Amino acid sequence: MLKKIPIAAQLSIYILSATAFIFIIVYSYNLIVMRAFFSEQLELKANVIAKLNLKKIEFSIKSIEKVGMGIVQYTENADLDSISLHTFLRSVIKNNSELYGSTIAFEPYLFDASVKYFSPYYYKKNHKLLFEDLAAPEYNYPEWQWYAAPKQAQKNLWSDPYYDEGGGNILMTTYSMPFYRNVKGNKVFAGVATCDLPLEWLKTLFSEIATNENCIPFLLRKDGKFIAHIDSSLILSKSIFQLADELGDTTLSRIGKRMTDGESGSISSVKLFTDIDSYFFYAPIQSSGWSFGIVFPKDIFNKELDKLNRAIILIAAFGLILLFLIILFATRAIALKLKTVVESVEKIANGQLGEGQRTIKALIEKDKEHFSSEGSKNESKDESIVLIKAMKKMSDNLLSFISYVQKTSVLVSESTSKIESSSKKLEQTAVEQFASTQEVSSTSNEISTTSNSLAQSMINLTEKASTVSMFAKTGKSNLLLMEEAMKGLILATQSISTKLSIINEKTNKISNVLGAINKISDQTNLLSLNAAIESEKAGEYGKGFSVVAREISRLADQTAIATQDIETMINEMHVAVSSGVMEMDKFRKEVLNNSGEVSNLTLNLTKIIDQMNELFPEFETVSEATGSQALSASQIFEAMSQLALTSKQTRDSISEFSLIISQLNKAVQTLHSELEKFNL
Repeated sequence: MLKKIPIAAQLSIYILSATAFIFIIVYSYNLIVMRAFFSEQLELKANVIAKLNLKKIEFSIKSIEKVGMGIVQYTENADLDSISLHTFLRSVIKNNSELYGSTIAFEPYLFDASVKYFSPYYYKKNHKLLFEDLAAPEYNYPEWQWYAAPKQAQKNLWSDPYYDEGGGNILMTTYSMPFYRNVKGNKVFAGVATCDLPLEWLKTLFSEIATNENCIPFLLRKDGKFIAHIDSSLILSKSIFQLADELGDTTLSRIGKRMTDGESGSISSVKLFTDIDSYFFYAPIQSSGWSFGIVFPKDIFNKELDKLNRAIILIAAFGLILLFLIILFATRAIALKLKTVVESVEKIANGQLGEGQRTIKALIEKDKEHFSSEGSKNESKDESIVLIKAMKKMSDNLLSFISYVQKTSVLVSESTSKIESSSKKLEQTAVEQFASTQEVSSTSNEISTTSNSLAQSMINLTEKASTVSMFAKTGKSNLLLMEEAMKGLILATQSISTKLSIINEKTNKISNVLGAINKISDQTNLLSLNAAIESEKAGEYGKGFSVVAREISRLADQTAIATQDIETMINEMHVAVSSGVMEMDKFRKEVLNNSGEVSNLTLNLTKIIDQMNELFPEFETVSEATGSQALSASQIFEAMSQLALTSKQTRDSISEFSLIISQLNKAVQTLHSELEKFNL
């Protein structure tokens, strides 16, 4: 699919895909790390906030306890009277803004033997200091829990929070402290001092915590009832166990049990009061027996993480767009150069070498600065520029090569035409040589036959001469026969001499033919050498020419060798024939002389008979010469037969050479037609 679109788009897609893949991996890793980091930060933040607010609550309680301890110390050690006690209580309420009210309640008749109850109570309401006497008989404060419990326990106690209906229906808790006085040297229980702590500030504190920290803080009494919660309907109306039963949440019930047991701890993943996964921290307030808990929903953390993720995605999207624009700009620049290269290559592929080269040159002329020469300081390392420079160099070399091949093809075509013409002439000469060789062979056969016949005649003549020598004295009548025989011998020698002359002329003609063959062979060798040189220049395209040139050279060498062999045999034959001619001339002269002598012998029989004995050795010499001549004639015949066979082979080789030249000419024409496709 991608192969059908431009390379610039492919490159953009590949780079963007790789970048997006890397971004997804980094984003996924970052998401995991950030989740762990945010979760860790959330737990750390929750612990800090919880402990900080726990310290605030404990500080308020501790401050009330310190005030209470001051009241107890004053009550136990001071000389008390009604005025000083009232003055002290008013001062305590005025100087402690966190304190709602305070009383010092004495045991019956202990403060004043004439008064049963003494319990002045000062409190603040609407920024006014008010007084209320709790010593009314109908109130009967010794029966109240805030008095009876610490008296019985003999230790300081915090009461469970409650709504003070008389004090404006505000939520408060009372810190009750038993005090003792010396009566007649004995330390006796004297009464209970109280400090009322309003808990409205808890509502404000928890509201601020919930708003600022996006969490749910709450405070439990010992029995599990809510003292403080952002849902005011739960305060002192329900316990955490009742809420757990209503919600069917066993986890909430287990957490309530831990908190009322005074345990502390945290839970990293829990759903409390909502369906949102949350982090929960809880710890007891040791002095009051209460338990503080705070729930941090993780959706806030998720929102922050989502916000961060959206920011990362937006930045990544912007980065991808910017990267796309940069890639698009870069790839378009590269693609523009590649497009020009492709156009040039297409033109070169279509045979328009000149057009392709001009296209590359035009691109280089447009940007000369980047297309600096090789080895210069400003030489560009841009692969596209290197490719264009290589394409230009290739087109220049290809143009030069094609031009050279075209010129070479013309030269080869001319050479093959000349070789073809020479081969035709050589073939014609070979045919003539073969015909001449056949004639010479036939003539040499006749000479051989004649020489054999002559040799046989000479043998017979020798025998007859011997007979004549034996019967010369009685064979005068036979002289006539000898004269006739001498005449026949003259005719035979004339015939042999004539035929030997013909053989000599033929051998001279054969020598001329062999000289022409040698010249043609030398010219063929020269042409094959030129063809081999041109084929080497043509490189890969000239391998076929090289094979043909080697074959031509081989045939020319074979022809030259065969011609030299023939020339050697012809020279030998020429020498033998010349010798035979000389011998025959000599023999003919001797026969003529002898025939004259025979004529004279007819006139002077006695002189002839006397000289017959001298003539007999001469006949033996002639017989031997005739035998030698017959042997030479046989050798000439054999040599001419071999020459005829060689001439036939030469004719066949030249025919094959002509066929190869014809094929070479066709190959050159095909090469020329292919080269015509290139437009220079």
